[in-house]
Amino acid sequence: MEGKQEHFFTTRLTDSTIVDIDCHMPHCQDEGKREFTQLVKVSLAYRKIEWEHVSAGTSGADDWRAPLEA
Repeated sequence: MEGKQEHFFTTRLTDSTIVDIDCHMPHCQDEGKREFTQLVKVSLAYRKIEWEHVSAGTSGADDWRAPLEA
């Protein structure tokens, strides 16, 4: 590792779009919140999602167009 960046996880979205962006800034003069920075919450809608854990060699996916299996 030695303090270097490592690509260990990938999330891939198909047919996705941003549906909402909510920006929140804590009150900077409040002593209890002075160390907090801006928070941006992004909501997404998508047809398919794929996860790949590169280090472990595992993956998973979900596609709402795929047929259901029993």
